[in-house]
Amino acid sequence: MQTSKEYEILKHHLPRLQSEIATLNKRAAKIGCSPILIETVGERTETLIRPSQAYEQSGQIFKTGELEEVLIFVKIRVVGETPKFQGWTFAATIQHLPATQQSTAFDIIRAVPGMEIPTQYRDAKRSQVCDHCQTNRYRKDTFIVRHDDGTWKQVGRQCL
Repeated sequence: MQTSKEYEILKHHLPRLQSEIATLNKRAAKIGCSPILIETVGERTETLIRPSQAYEQSGQIFKTGELEEVLIFVKIRVVGETPKFQGWTFAATIQHLPATQQSTAFDIIRAVPGMEIPTQYRDAKRSQVCDHCQTNRYRKDTFIVRHDDGTWKQVGRQCL
């Protein structure tokens, strides 16, 4: 499933983003996934005027000058397909809370947009079980994957 999303970033951050996307694309090529594409959609300039120094005296604020800063923003569109490996598609990350907080709060589920995650993965009793190796242990994160045949699994980082 191909998705796209638009973001606005500072122009001087664009080379770093492109470098990190290139690293991800190398990994994707190794496992046969399609690359992530970045398209420049537009650009805008914003001028900020800030006081260089401000101080308060007798309840009044005095400024000793102004600083003008020009920021250049680039609007980009990130286009890519949801990663799929041997029929398995990544669906969500479950971020587990420390054991001391488990009684009063729920784990955080961050799902891929458009993916409806089965409610069974919200159950705190099974929250850290890996369906691949059948190990139940403390984990910071587990991952929900869906197979093309409709099977869902929760796996730990090492099994992923």
